[in-house]
Amino acid sequence: MVSYIDAFSFYPDENMGGIDMLTRNKDMEFISMDNEGLVVFDPASGNTYAMDNISKEILELCEKSSDMRQVCNILLGRYEGNKDEISNDIVSLISSLIRKGILAEVPG
Repeated sequence: MVSYIDAFSFYPDENMGGIDMLTRNKDMEFISMDNEGLVVFDPASGNTYAMDNISKEILELCEKSSDMRQVCNILLGRYEGNKDEISNDIVSLISSLIRKGILAEVPG
């Protein structure tokens, strides 16, 4: 099964409170598709996720930043549009990546 992950296709999720540092799930395979995004394969479930370039960018920023507000601020500086909608989309995508097991909290 392939699931397509688009940065702007998720609804806001309020379950992000208190999450600081995230990392990729080391048990999954991450395959860059150059300028086409990223494919993530979960060998445990057999699921494959196709991510667009914005989703790939968010995933990379989550690994580099220790503050989710900083990730939002970086992306808000790069994209035009309603800041509240963009922030909600970012939080929703990160929440989805956590639920799918693609991202995991770094033990503190």
